[in-house]
Amino acid sequence: LSSRLQKLELKDLVEQTLRLDPRPNVYKGYEGQNSNYRNEHAVRLYQGDFHFRFVNQDQIEVFDVKFID
Repeated sequence: LSSRLQKLELKDLVEQTLRLDPRPNVYKGYEGQNSNYRNEHAVRLYQGDFHFRFVNQDQIEVFDVKFID
């Protein structure tokens, strides 16, 4: 139960963080327009790198998670 709870808490933390859109402004596009820069990004939470991309303006897909020892 403890491990499952920790996974749910981590999932919630990742979702909350990515909702804040941690990309640098240059990657967000000017005034809501699409950006010509890269689509894939990463954010570090504690000892994990969460790699994500925008599927559309309202959806993010986490496609890789790498934990650092």
